[in-house]
Amino acid sequence: MKLTREDVIRMGEKQESLAGADMSGLDLRGLCFAERDLSGANLAGANLERANFNEATLTNVSLVGANLRNARLYDTNLMNANLEGACLENAWMGGSRLEGANFKGVDLREVDLNIVDFWGANLDNAIVSLFGGTYKLTRVETEGEENGI
Repeated sequence: MKLTREDVIRMGEKQESLAGADMSGLDLRGLCFAERDLSGANLAGANLERANFNEATLTNVSLVGANLRNARLYDTNLMNANLEGACLENAWMGGSRLEGANFKGVDLREVDLNIVDFWGANLDNAIVSLFGGTYKLTRVETEGEENGI
């Protein structure tokens, strides 16, 4: 069942589960999802500008094409989340778990990525800033686990 913005607000007030919820395409600007479990939710194409996901669980979530501009995702679990084509301009993702997440084609230049774990993440065609330069990653391979790379 697809939720409305009002449904999401009401469920948040009652602390009801949003795991597996369909919130695709909704305008959810500025809402607080901190410490909530949204595992398996569909947020594709949603406007999540300035939303707070601090310490939330977003495993296996679809954020394809979502607007996460200025969103707070500090210490958030985004394992196996799909963020392909999402806007993350000025997002804060420090301390987040990003293993297995799909960042294909995402511009990560203005994102706070302090102490994040990209192990197994798809960064193909992502744009990143490293050591003062900007790079478009065309193919990312990981080495053996024992190297931690």
